[in-house]
Amino acid sequence: MKVFKAANSKKGVLVEKLRADNGHSLGIFLMIFFASLCYTLSANLGNNLLRIAYSVLMYSSLLAMLIVYLSIENRQKLKYDKKYSYYFILLLLFAVFNSIRDFSNPHFSLVTLINNSRALPCLIPVLGLIIGYNTKSLKAIEKAVYGLVITFCAYVGYVVVNEPSAPKIFTVCILPFAVLNLTKGRFKILTLLLFAVAAWHSVLVDYRALLLRLIFFTAFFISLNLFSKSNFMKFVTVAVAFVGVYLFLTDISGVLEYFASETNATPALSSDTRTFLYTEVFDDLTPAQQITGKGFLGTYFSPVFLGFQSMAGYAEADSFNRFSVEVGLLELVLKGGYIFFALYTIPIIYVTWKGLQVKDASFKLEYNICIYLLTEIIIFFVENSPSYHIHFFLLFFFTGYVYNQLKLREQTAMAHKPVRPRKYFNPNA
Repeated sequence: MKVFKAANSKKGVLVEKLRADNGHSLGIFLMIFFASLCYTLSANLGNNLLRIAYSVLMYSSLLAMLIVYLSIENRQKLKYDKKYSYYFILLLLFAVFNSIRDFSNPHFSLVTLINNSRALPCLIPVLGLIIGYNTKSLKAIEKAVYGLVITFCAYVGYVVVNEPSAPKIFTVCILPFAVLNLTKGRFKILTLLLFAVAAWHSVLVDYRALLLRLIFFTAFFISLNLFSKSNFMKFVTVAVAFVGVYLFLTDISGVLEYFASETNATPALSSDTRTFLYTEVFDDLTPAQQITGKGFLGTYFSPVFLGFQSMAGYAEADSFNRFSVEVGLLELVLKGGYIFFALYTIPIIYVTWKGLQVKDASFKLEYNICIYLLTEIIIFFVENSPSYHIHFFLLFFFTGYVYNQLKLREQTAMAHKPVRPRKYFNPNA
């Protein structure tokens, strides 16, 4: 943040105004990254100091984002961009409504509500929209992504000799790194090597969602850039992808059996760990709860995990009354129903839809960011369970950045639009 003084000639006083600049994005990125790392390590190591550090960093990042929200530039955008303004009003109303509902939960815990990354704090990364919308250059975030890539490669080497302790925290940089560099036509070989390392890492630590990300992103990047001038072919490409995901989820066992037979994959990598979650969550929810959810502290009953706990050797398995779901779609429906799912995903879907329709070569970076966003939309059906995490901050940050670029294009188009002369009535004609 920068502070500048403006003289008021009428009153003869100095008025201080807050002005947002590109510096805030890197600071907030680092706070959320280290908060996410502390939370992950505290859960694995049981260290209370790490959990305290997580809480301090989490609320510091929230404060920093609220400061940007109240900045002069952002207030102007809230004033003139009604979609942007109304979205955050709806998000606030939902947060208040869902939190009040949690007070009637028999297992209510205020500490869990305001501190668990999958409870109320899962909304904090959505404020990344504000940061992206007020960011004029990606240079600061680009440097941070490069730093994460180096850290990821070092972590891959660590996993070879030790058990993984934070398998997902460092992988968030891979697709942004690819977008930033492939768009500019640099580090192509390095990007391909990074994808190869990431694919090997996903098999090593049994993180299949990472492999799916790489596959979908590569397919989208090639096809949507090939059909960049044809909106019809873009629509066909996206439609085929969603149909493929639907077929995959409805016959996932057959797909995994074929995958295992062709690749000699390990049983863990080729086992179905997603289909039963859809059945369990929707069986547990009433029709009304499917619309409004169970609140941020809501849980669901899992017969599968009950079976695990009743088996010898699974005494420490997850509770059969589960607090969260691995699948993003199901997590959103569990906590806030279809209302939460719509609120959480509409900005990403809207920006992706609008961005992929732009054919201008000057919009190339933003276009490829939309391909990254589209990939993450697909992954919501198999993973991407919302939480306070650097992954979701980046997702909404890039959404806000592309939205800002779309608004700038609209303003430029309006400025260059020819004005037709008005015809006035001539009483003497």
